[in-house]
Amino acid sequence: MSSLELASTPHTLTAPLWVELSEGPRLDRGVLACIGFETAAAPSDDPRRIAIGLEPLDRSVRFEIWRSAGVVEHGREEGIGFSRSPQALFGWRVVPEAELQDTAAATRQAYERIAGFLKRQGYPWMLRGWNFLHGITQGTDDAERYRQFCLGRHQALSVMPDFERFLPAATVIGRSEPGLLVCFLAGKSPGIQIENPRQLSAFRYPREYGPRSPSFSRATLKYWGDTAQLLVSGT
Repeated sequence: MSSLELASTPHTLTAPLWVELSEGPRLDRGVLACIGFETAAAPSDDPRRIAIGLEPLDRSVRFEIWRSAGVVEHGREEGIGFSRSPQALFGWRVVPEAELQDTAAATRQAYERIAGFLKRQGYPWMLRGWNFLHGITQGTDDAERYRQFCLGRHQALSVMPDFERFLPAATVIGRSEPGLLVCFLAGKSPGIQIENPRQLSAFRYPREYGPRSPSFSRATLKYWGDTAQLLVSGT
């Protein structure tokens, strides 16, 4: 995760989301997600508790707490853990290692399931995604796991007309735990795609970088009423 993404926006009565860093987990009523930077987390019945499967560089920061100014509800549906406020939804899904023998197909199915879930929940616009993939550099050329992940994600997202205009900010990195963990932040309306005019957009990468270019934007600017927050991509 990246706790600096919302740090530049101080919490006010109109800001629906903000992030806190913590040495321990917190799951009080205003928490949307409790992100644990740990590799041996005990299972939790609370879907807001998410173990990334990576150790932090700064061991004094063990948890990233995403908070909401509104009432938070949480639950599970079809293998997706989620929490939601009136403005935003935070969710996650784990794809087991056994299903990643065909990484592209497993990724496509995961993103299709997430897209359907978000539509049913009434938060159809993904604003930011975080993907943690075990063995991300395994394989060579187009068989590399990362390239196959990009292929599957593209297959799922490209069914939407003009989909490249609405690609969320996103990250894909490795993890020490087996499987693929997909985390996402979604809203009831889309954000504004931000690209760097001095840099080639990821979704325009040439064929030499894989069978399909990565499907993400450099950043997403989201207006929540009179408050704006910037969600930045990066690894």
